[in-house]
Order: sequence, then C-alpha cells, then structure tokens
Amino acid sequence: MAKVVSPKKVAALSIALTAAITSWTSPSSAQQGPRGGRSTTEAAAEAKKEEAGVRTLGTSGLEDPNDPTLRVVTPERRSSFTFGLAIGASLGSTAGFPNDPTKIGLLRYYTDTGIGAGFGARAWVGVALRDFLTFGLTFGSLGIDAGDKVMFSGMVGFHTEIFPLYSLGGALRDLGLMVETGVGTAIVTPADDQDTLLVDGGLTSALGAGVFFEGFRFGSKVGMGPYLAYDYMYGNSIRGGAFVLGWRTAFYPRQK
Repeated sequence: MAKVVSPKKVAALSIALTAAITSWTSPSSAQQGPRGGRSTTEAAAEAKKEEAGVRTLGTSGLEDPNDPTLRVVTPERRSSFTFGLAIGASLGSTAGFPNDPTKIGLLRYYTDTGIGAGFGARAWVGVALRDFLTFGLTFGSLGIDAGDKVMFSGMVGFHTEIFPLYSLGGALRDLGLMVETGVGTAIVTPADDQDTLLVDGGLTSALGAGVFFEGFRFGSKVGMGPYLAYDYMYGNSIRGGAFVLGWRTAFYPRQK
C-alpha cells in the first residue's frame, strides 16, 4: 500500500526548496545588478575614448594628432628677448606752473608754450611672449621748441605691443599697436635762459599710445618701419602732449 504524504509535509518541503534555490542564485544576481551594469557602461565609454585617441586617466595615453590644443607652437616672427629704438619728429604743446604750492593755480605764474616742433625718442627692452605680444620696460624723451620757449621731458615705464591682426597673415601680421604707461618729468624754460623754470612738472604721470608697421625685415632678427605715437604728461603743475612721427627698429636676437 502506497504511503500518503500529508499536505503539511508537502508545504514544508516546498518552502525549503524555494529557500535553497534563492540562496544559491542571490550572489550571482547581486553581481549582475546595478554595479555590474555600471562597470559595463564605464568600460564601453573608455573603449570609445581610446578609439577616438583622447588622453584620459587610466587609458593607454593615445593622442589625436589633429587636436589643435596639442600642436607645437613655433614662433614665426618674434620670440624671447627683444629690444628696440624709435626716433621721430614731434609736434605739440605744454602748459603749467612752477612746482611751487604758492604758485600753482595763480594766473600770473601760468605759462603756455603754444604749438612747437622738436624730436621724440624711445627705447625699450623686454620679452616677445608670442608673435603677437611683447612686454617690457621703456625709456622715452621728448623735446619741443616753441620759439621763445622750449620744453624737455623724460619718462620710464612699461611697454606693451600687440599685433591684433596677426592671425590674418600677410602684411597685416606686422601691423602693431603700442601702449606705454609710467612716470616722468618735464620742464619749460625760456629759449635763451634754460636755468629759469617757467614750468616744472616735478614727478608726473606719463602715457603713450601709437600705431606702427614692422614690415621691413632683415632676416629673422630685425624688423623696422614707420610709427605714429602720442605722448602725454599730466600732474599738479603741468599738462602737455605731442604727436611723434618717426621710424622704429626692433631686434629679436634669439629668433631663428
């Protein structure tokens, strides 16, 4: 006679079997869960990056030869140490007072040279950081003869040159703008008595700005051309400025 299994035993066996199957499959399922999916996604992304030749942390260090950020920049016109000299003719005027608090602002001590002509000169030394940017120090001098009065001035400061159209190539890459800022001094005297100070600027602020063309080149180390600048000085006892039209020469001794 067959043995009859009670329903309670069948239910107990079913529960035990289900628990065993669940405990056996759980670790495998956990490994294939979200973490496994994320690992697969990251691996696919890294593979795509390597195929594209992009350098990323943890890859083989491949580089895309067409990536413009990785190309070698070679100076074409200007690089490293540089110095230059500019000389020209000036046209301007100056007005002011002796550098004496008891005389500044009083009309009877006021002197205006009127328009006069003379010379302007500047020299600079610095570094050509790029083909289109130079920065350094400048030293300038200016003189005006206005008939019965003469003016002399000097300044020292910072010299900056930019070539804003360099990327267009051709002659435009040698068209530059110049800005100078610094301190200076200036005096005005009678033409026949340079010991008498009609205007004494003391220590004044000095500004200069100009445009130039450096298109006449001799080899890779010398560039020259015309320039037009305006130099201005201002302080408690002086105001004055002059246009300077002349010729400038720049040297790049280490440019190859």
